Amino acid sequence: MDDERDDPWFSAGNSDQSAHPDSPAGGTGPGFARASGPIGGWVPAADGLPHPHSPAGRSLVLASAGQVQPGTQIVAPPAAPNPPQFILDHLADAKAVAKALNTTPAAILAVAGLESTWGTSRFAREGNNFFGLHAPQPFEVGQIKILHGPGSMSKFASFERAGAAFAKGNGRFIAGLTDPTEIATALQDRGKFGIDIDTGQKLPNYVRSVANTINNVQRRLDGLPK
Repeated sequence: MDDERDDPWFSAGNSDQSAHPDSPAGGTGPGFARASGPIGGWVPAADGLPHPHSPAGRSLVLASAGQVQPGTQIVAPPAAPNPPQFILDHLADAKAVAKALNTTPAAILAVAGLESTWGTSRFAREGNNFFGLHAPQPFEVGQIKILHGPGSMSKFASFERAGAAFAKGNGRFIAGLTDPTEIATALQDRGKFGIDIDTGQKLPNYVRSVANTINNVQRRLDGLPK
């Protein structure tokens, strides 16, 4: 049986079970974020905000109250992640992507949800980039600069276009796969998902987190009216 305590869906916002700041979910519980400007260092992060170095929110900058200095950028908290609503909002598009790849809609929704912290990451909110896709990408309509590091993230017109780009660039690695663990392993072996951006090494809990989340999404889909 899956251990829900290790799944970022269930750990988000729970001070006792917060996701690791470098997890695919972006550490949506209490954590630490690097502040820009003269103060530098690490300061406490607010609940529900992705870690700036996570796949979901590499550009987020925070500073704790009373520590703000000139030049420090403060980013307003996004809405709290809502996985069930995210699933309903993007199910139709996820089904289309999954059909093209002969995989499951649950897998597409889980990857998109984790990479975008269920649609609350900066790149998802500003550019419909739900899959953590670095520019350039097919079907992009613009780019969003990464604030902490080189490069940019692709901007898309919709979830469907982001999903099409994900499928074109990564689809062959998961095409035909339906087992959650095999899907997560294939994505990590691709070298673009579940990788520590500082060390280039695989994040040890990525496969389990993604597989658990795929299973949770599938249970949610199984419970929807037919």
